[in-house]
Amino acid sequence: QSLQKLEPGDRIVVAVSGGADSLLLAHCINLESKELALQIHVVIVNHQLQVDASDIALKTADIIRSFGITEITIIPVEVVKKDGLEADARRARYEALQGYATELGATAIFLGHNQDDLAESVLLGLTQGSGTKSLAGMAGFEGLYVRPFLSLSREEIENACEEASIKYWSDPHNDDDRFTRVKIRKKILP
Repeated sequence: QSLQKLEPGDRIVVAVSGGADSLLLAHCINLESKELALQIHVVIVNHQLQVDASDIALKTADIIRSFGITEITIIPVEVVKKDGLEADARRARYEALQGYATELGATAIFLGHNQDDLAESVLLGLTQGSGTKSLAGMAGFEGLYVRPFLSLSREEIENACEEASIKYWSDPHNDDDRFTRVKIRKKILP
C-alpha cells in the first residue's frame, strides 16, 4: 500500500541500519516494487559510534546486494553532541538521509519504524514533557518519509526475517539501560 502513491521510474531511498526492521523493509520493497520499475537506493548511515561500525555497514551492504539491490551508499556521519546521544544520532541520520534524497531527486524515504517504535516514541515524548503533541507519535506518511511497518510488532518483523532467512544485526545500544528509550522498552512497555 505504501508504494501505491509512487510512479514507475521513481527514485526512492530506503534507510537500512542492519537491524531486522530495515533489512526486512528493503527486502519487501525490492519484491513488491518490481512491477513499478522503481529505482531503489539503499542508504546505510554509519554513525561511527561503535568500534566495528564500518564492518557492520559493509556486512549490511552485502546482505542488501543478496536481495538484488545494487544501488547502495554508506554515509559516515559525525554525531555532534548536543541534546543526548539518541537525539544527536537521530538528527545526524535524518540530515544525511534528507541530503542524499535531495541530491538524488528521490520521491520518498522509507523507514523501518514499527509498532513498538511508535509506542516507545509516544512514551519517550511524554517523559520529555511534550504533552499531547507526543500522543500523535510517528506518522505513516510525513513529507518524504514513509513508514509502512507501523502496524507490525518487532516480534512479527523478527519472525518474518527468520522465515525469509534474513540475518540481521542487533545493535547493543538497544539493550543499554543508559538510554531512556531502552528503559521504556524493557521496564514500562512490558
